[in-house]
Amino acid sequence: MVGQDKKKLKEVRQAYLGFLEDTYVIPISEWYEVFPRDNRRPKKKLDYDFCLSWLVKKGAADNQFKNEITELVGKFNRYLHPHGLKFTEMEKPDCPDCPSLVRYQEYEQKQYIRFFQDVVYLYG
Repeated sequence: MVGQDKKKLKEVRQAYLGFLEDTYVIPISEWYEVFPRDNRRPKKKLDYDFCLSWLVKKGAADNQFKNEITELVGKFNRYLHPHGLKFTEMEKPDCPDCPSLVRYQEYEQKQYIRFFQDVVYLYG
């Protein structure tokens, strides 16, 4: 039994190191275990949807937790991938090559702080 534990630990370590090096690929069998009725082509790279669905499938999280995290990821993505610079308006419109110069927007800053607090609360 100890040999099996060491083998499993080695496999997990190699998978984790592969993830850190961005070389990890989701095993196809694992993909179809998590999404058995999904007709999409299996993804190779980990994303939050796969990870959350895996946690729910394994019983480590429930659908409410998954929905809360999905909502937070959606809010977070608005800041990471702003469309039309809604959240980071340029201070100098005639200087498009200077993205570091942005106007402070109090309302958006308060939303971001609230989002951060929600994340800390869920993981704290």
